[in-house]
Amino acid sequence: MGGDWASEMAKKMEQEYGVARDRALQITNRVRKLVANPDIEALKETGLLNEEITNASIQDLIAELNEQDKRTIEGRWNALAKERGIYDIVGADALLYDPGQGGLDPDKELVSDDGESLTIQEAMITAWREEILIEAIPRGIRLGNTEFRTEDSSQMSLSQIEDGFDQEGLSEQLSRDLRSSQLEVDGDLLALKDVDFSLEAPRQDRVIAIAAARRHILEHCGASRDDILEALEPEKNYPLGIHGAQARSKGFEYEFRRRWWADLVAPGLRSLPDIREPAHDSGIWLSNEALTGGVESETTVETILNEGYVFELTHQTDDDQKTHLVTHFEPDRPSMTPLKGPPAFWFETVENEERFSVRLPEIEALHPVPYESLADPLAGAAFAAVRKQLEDDVASVDEELLRKMLTDVVADATSVDRREALRLAMITVKHRDGTRRFAVDATFALLADEPSALDRAALQALHDAATDEPAVLKEHVGDLAVYASQDSMCQAAATHGLMELAEADPASVLDAVPALEAAATAETEATQSYAVYALSCVAEAYPEEAFSAIAALIEVMQSENETTQTNALAALGKIASNYPDAAEPIVDELVTVLDADAKRVRNNAVGLLGDLAQAHPAVVIEYADRIAARLEDNNIQARVNASIALQRAGEADPAAIRAQQDQIEAALQDPSPEVRANVCSLIGNANVSVPIETLEEVAENDLDETVRDRAAWAISRLR
Repeated sequence: MGGDWASEMAKKMEQEYGVARDRALQITNRVRKLVANPDIEALKETGLLNEEITNASIQDLIAELNEQDKRTIEGRWNALAKERGIYDIVGADALLYDPGQGGLDPDKELVSDDGESLTIQEAMITAWREEILIEAIPRGIRLGNTEFRTEDSSQMSLSQIEDGFDQEGLSEQLSRDLRSSQLEVDGDLLALKDVDFSLEAPRQDRVIAIAAARRHILEHCGASRDDILEALEPEKNYPLGIHGAQARSKGFEYEFRRRWWADLVAPGLRSLPDIREPAHDSGIWLSNEALTGGVESETTVETILNEGYVFELTHQTDDDQKTHLVTHFEPDRPSMTPLKGPPAFWFETVENEERFSVRLPEIEALHPVPYESLADPLAGAAFAAVRKQLEDDVASVDEELLRKMLTDVVADATSVDRREALRLAMITVKHRDGTRRFAVDATFALLADEPSALDRAALQALHDAATDEPAVLKEHVGDLAVYASQDSMCQAAATHGLMELAEADPASVLDAVPALEAAATAETEATQSYAVYALSCVAEAYPEEAFSAIAALIEVMQSENETTQTNALAALGKIASNYPDAAEPIVDELVTVLDADAKRVRNNAVGLLGDLAQAHPAVVIEYADRIAARLEDNNIQARVNASIALQRAGEADPAAIRAQQDQIEAALQDPSPEVRANVCSLIGNANVSVPIETLEEVAENDLDETVRDRAAWAISRLR
């Protein structure tokens, strides 16, 4: 798809839609960009992208656009990209800024706070030419980090107000811009006018985000940081600044959530007079209203229980007042909760694990006891309480406390069972992002001292860590390699960890290639799949390091699992493209999968034969008939690869090529210009007896210039 197509299509769009040439070229440029996207083949194979949009019928692009019910050409293109599923995979890179979205005329002049002016159309063209982010904002646009608005705007944005802001004006502004959010603005929010935020974004947008978090706290009688992030989904609903826009277009991004909370929302909430900050990062933010009352308040007791793990409880009994060191638990049976009267809270004594309940009026005092203040053997009770609380609510446990407890148990676990310690570590690995690396280190340290403590749950935690954040396993490649090379219950999880590392950083697993080679021929299908994919990642970047695994890859190439077969062929192909001699012995095995049901397997097999033909054409040409059969494959890539393999191997035995005359002549009508061009070269090189009239028809009328040239050359060779 060259400049001729783009120029011609732009002219047609100018005539069809009456737009300037630059606006038309936006779309042709975006189409060409998509065609060059490395994910395009994956899109086609998954059915998310109709091949028509990138193949012959691209000439019907205007008809495709006309089917979309949008006012602007940009809107039509965006609707088409979403309809075809392109946007779901490629993201915002597939879309154009739509001036109709903001209800503004493309020729409308906008002005920045610094007095710079431009029209929306100029901004659009600048954005797509220089690949600058452009997005709609109330009464204007944001181009990069600069906001442009209409000069006749009747309202000022908060970013334009220098001396604080007026409550009445702010309420009017927010109610106008946020009808869907229904955020109220009251006096407590005015405290934000004195706060300096490190997150760069319009002040109005920052106030809106903090107001939403505050409302969530008020409506739910308290909420943790993780509760707020999960409920508000800031990457979708409050994507402040350029990083927020990127997060919105590409889906959830942990780093944006972290910055959104730490640099904006948490400082904002701390400045509000009606919100109380918890004692630790993962605790519950509460409103002052929820905290009114004394020890008689159910909310107060619940807040205290959320702030600790081991407590000193003083309560009134029928005869006396008693004080215990206790942990809190929730009963399993709903019937244990009183149906009438004051609420009851359930506790377990640390000394003898006696369980009892206390009704609210009987509680005289309740104080958290810091973990550091507990001496053995009471530390074991605290450990159990923290583990139980993690299981009930992973976000409620303080990060620093987790670090200290895991450090203590690795150093000396005399008061805590190793399996209990592993349970704490694995829950931390699975659910606590900030402590994950530390918990992974603790897990391997515990396993080193007591390998028999390794169980499926611990391995699942490492499996999850590898998926969510593979870098945390980098320092433990050696440990993973040991487990991956053993035929045991932990082999699959360890191999999965190596696979995730190999995908993210192939160099990090080079020392584990022997372990991956052993895992590739394991009995379990999952282990095989993980190992083979890891080897394909290594082979792509370091083919010489994967050389030793050739025998294992050849063996697993006959797997019944399509994914494993495909990845084995891909790995062998990457090795063979650098060391063709290495794969010569596998030609017979490759031929057996040429007619596999899975198109990816067929594609890779015939493609690998083409690679081998460069160094060993005589070996490959023996199977010319099997390769030529793939010229009739229903998958375009298999046909392309077959034409390449025959062309490279044909020099060794032109007669073998001539014997495939029927398939070769039929391939002159192939929809792929690459196949047609390669077949013309085959005909000329091997002197295949194709009728001159047939070649003349191709030379005169084929739509592709390369095909026409190759056909003319073949005619000259036959004459």
